[in-house]
Amino acid sequence: YQRRVAIMAGESKENRDVENSELLMAEYNAAFQDLNGVVEVCQMRAQGQQLDISLLLGLGSSPRPSNKEDLTVEAQLRNIHTLRSNIENIRTLLSDLYAEDIGSQCPTQ
Repeated sequence: YQRRVAIMAGESKENRDVENSELLMAEYNAAFQDLNGVVEVCQMRAQGQQLDISLLLGLGSSPRPSNKEDLTVEAQLRNIHTLRSNIENIRTLLSDLYAEDIGSQCPTQ
């Protein structure tokens, strides 16, 4: 009987761990989507485009995943790779804008 209770307790802990992992991935994905919206706004601003107010307010970000496949580690790693690439693009754009600002402030002879 005690072994059976111990096995059931272990299963319960495993179930909680799975549920917690799923919750963690869902929260991570929501934060990722929010950050991705901010990245899009930064890219628009750096390129001199008109800002999408819905993205700026966090209303127009990509839809939340509706199935568990979107929450897999592989899908999340692809999302991270895309986000890091977008961040690098923003760095390049901001660096170019900074160089233009510095260049326009330097007196020419």
